[in-house]
Amino acid sequence: MNKEKDMKEFSSKRALLLSVISMVICVSMLIGSTFAWFTDSATANVNTIKSGNLDVELVDANGEKITEALKWVKSAEAPAGEKILWEPGCTYNLESFKIANKGDLALKYKVVISGLTGDATLLNAIDFTVKKGDAEVSLDNFTGKLLPAGKTATADDEEVGETALITITGTMKATAGNEYKGLSLEGISITVYATQLAYESDSKGNTYDKDATYYPVIDEAGLRDALKAGGNVSVEADFTTDETKTSASDRTTIKVPTTINLNGTITVPGSLEASSNWAALYISADTTINAGNGGGIYCANKTDASASYAGGPFVANVVNGSTVTVNGGTYYGGCTTFQVEKGTLIVNGGFFSVYPDIDTNDYRYVLNCIDASYNNGTAKIIVKGGTFVNFNPANNAAEGAGTNFVAEGYSVISETKANGDVWYTVVEGTGVSNSEDLKTAIASAEAGDTIVLASGKYTVTTTEPMSISGVTFKAAPGATVDGVYLISNSSETRLTMDNITFDGITFTDKVVLGQDGSSWGRSQCSNIKFVNCNFDLSGSTEKYPDAISLKGASVSGTISEKEDVAYVKGVTIEDCSFTNIRYALFCGKGRDVSIKNCKVENANSYAFRIDDIAGSLAVEGNTVTNAEGVLSINTVGNNYSTTDITTNVVVKGNNAYNMTCGNGNVFVTAYDNAKSSGKSTYTITGNSCTYTESFETPLCGFRIKSNYGPSKAEFIENN
Repeated sequence: MNKEKDMKEFSSKRALLLSVISMVICVSMLIGSTFAWFTDSATANVNTIKSGNLDVELVDANGEKITEALKWVKSAEAPAGEKILWEPGCTYNLESFKIANKGDLALKYKVVISGLTGDATLLNAIDFTVKKGDAEVSLDNFTGKLLPAGKTATADDEEVGETALITITGTMKATAGNEYKGLSLEGISITVYATQLAYESDSKGNTYDKDATYYPVIDEAGLRDALKAGGNVSVEADFTTDETKTSASDRTTIKVPTTINLNGTITVPGSLEASSNWAALYISADTTINAGNGGGIYCANKTDASASYAGGPFVANVVNGSTVTVNGGTYYGGCTTFQVEKGTLIVNGGFFSVYPDIDTNDYRYVLNCIDASYNNGTAKIIVKGGTFVNFNPANNAAEGAGTNFVAEGYSVISETKANGDVWYTVVEGTGVSNSEDLKTAIASAEAGDTIVLASGKYTVTTTEPMSISGVTFKAAPGATVDGVYLISNSSETRLTMDNITFDGITFTDKVVLGQDGSSWGRSQCSNIKFVNCNFDLSGSTEKYPDAISLKGASVSGTISEKEDVAYVKGVTIEDCSFTNIRYALFCGKGRDVSIKNCKVENANSYAFRIDDIAGSLAVEGNTVTNAEGVLSINTVGNNYSTTDITTNVVVKGNNAYNMTCGNGNVFVTAYDNAKSSGKSTYTITGNSCTYTESFETPLCGFRIKSNYGPSKAEFIENN
């Protein structure tokens, strides 16, 4: 553009404005030392192409752009239409493809196989190979150079226009066992990362783009380049850092505020432990590390016995007063993962382990501050989550005996593994690891507190007065709870539970609250909730276990003496799942029970059983599969503890499949004590049911079976 000619065509104001803009552009181009590379992206269904500002495509054997998902194919000898079924020793090919350069600039590329969904464990049983033309290509180093059509190759490793045909082959290992039966693996994505190749000549010759890097980050060079600008940096592939870069000037340093999204694993060779470049990251500016599944930093054990440090490289060294926040990921280091020289480390989640200190043979430095900085307050560690191997962040020796890095309001639970390692997990609330811990936590709990359960079985039996009120129970991340017993076994009122919630817990055995079937103690349970819990009792020690057992007390005396303890007052079961059980809920003497949006599968009897009900009962939006029936009630309007026998029953919008009840009654009560007096009502609507055998109509309604007392046998039709 002829700037002087153009300026003559504008008014003086526009000339002044254009001059200012030109000055800004020139200054911007002169500032900084990092070149910007052209960038772009394109997507072809499951095949994702991420590139520089280059027009690159995935094409088929005929050069046509791929617009549909690539399919696995059988050999030519296979019968037409025969299904792809993986079995030990089988081999299948993915439909072949090419990488095409549709632009005007030469590019270099790297191919990554990713995007797997389904049963990822199946991947362990399949070996993948890649061929480009007749040459086998390493899946870990699948790179190439591709010139635009019409250009002339200047090196043997350059291709023009499009690559040779690329074929990915999967072979299921002949040693694959029964553990892989019935699994599926879908959504394999082929991602091509591309950037400029040093080919075209410009004002700087043809070497301007010799150091161009791939974005998102897929190698060490790309990481270093991306960190210069900071902001959001995404690591999308696994890579290993260069073990020859041993000086302080080779360090991967964060100098400007940065958020790193770790979706791959960075591996640091153990040889760097003895060098001046002994940590994966040197962090001197505020940094947040977010890690997805498979993301993290692995520092290999040292290879030099004379090395000065304790066991291998560190994950990170925090300096310059920066604040580093870690949200998830897996981190392994030599003696230490994160060290704080000066600054603050905040851990919200992640998995942390180390090679033990070679001098002490312990794990005291999994998280560590420089002593002098810790003592003068310039180095801090605050832990609000995460799991740590053989290192208790609430009680360790990193900064002397009894060092506590755990934030207020958080606690630690522990789990001993089969190999003897102890995993310490930080949770919000009061963490418990065994029955004694639970009993202690209950004794000190206040309304609004959360008690977090580690994996294991919990039994608290009391003969002394015990009260639990306003407490929420949760499970530690990844924990499964092998049953909970909170019961009284005294003939006196000993256990009071009110406003108790079990939230999001995976149970492998039953939950019994108030009393078990043998103690018949006096307890008082009210406002008990189970929300988003999952029960799979296939491994229970009982042949026909009840997932949730809530029982009112069996006591003698006057109504006034009984009414405080006889009923379980207020039961809520919502958005829970149950499988391999007798009853999902067995409630003995319930008042005001709500069961909504639950899934029940493989019930040996009815999904829900309530011996006696008064007040209200709502059974709505549940799905039951493979059971005798959905709901069984002994007595509606039982006046066991009160003369108030008014009862409203709502059974609405439930779907039942493969019911085995011999009489076809999926909703049933044996007796209604309030029907003849008009003190019980029924709303039965929107339910559906299928059976394992045929019955005469009507079905799928509510059957009052009793033909004695004030009630008569009656069927209430589903509307």
